[in-house]
Amino acid sequence: MTPEEITEAMSSALKPLTDRLTKIEESLKTPEVKTPEVDKADTVDVAGIAEAVAESALPKAARQRVYIAVESGVKVDEAIAAEKTYIDEIKQDVRGNIGNVMLSNDSDDFSPVVTGWSK
Repeated sequence: MTPEEITEAMSSALKPLTDRLTKIEESLKTPEVKTPEVDKADTVDVAGIAEAVAESALPKAARQRVYIAVESGVKVDEAIAAEKTYIDEIKQDVRGNIGNVMLSNDSDDFSPVVTGWSK
């Protein structure tokens, strides 16, 4: 037998084993995990939201409603404006229907604490 015939015979004899080893090697490879790309438009500016809410001077309950609205997709400025409008409506309704409300401070800021009533 010539060296070429020996090489060909060995290759033929080892081909099934080589094929199986190739399949095993492929199955042992760690699959590539693709990290989803995050669009900048989908990210939330937590610091910006916190700053806007802090500057809004809203009471705690109103701030919580703003955070809930922002989580559901409403823009922070729109949520703050809606809360301020809501508070103004309550203040106007209370002042117009049941007499004078004395707020707990001297400013026009809404405060749920009523310190007294006047006729």
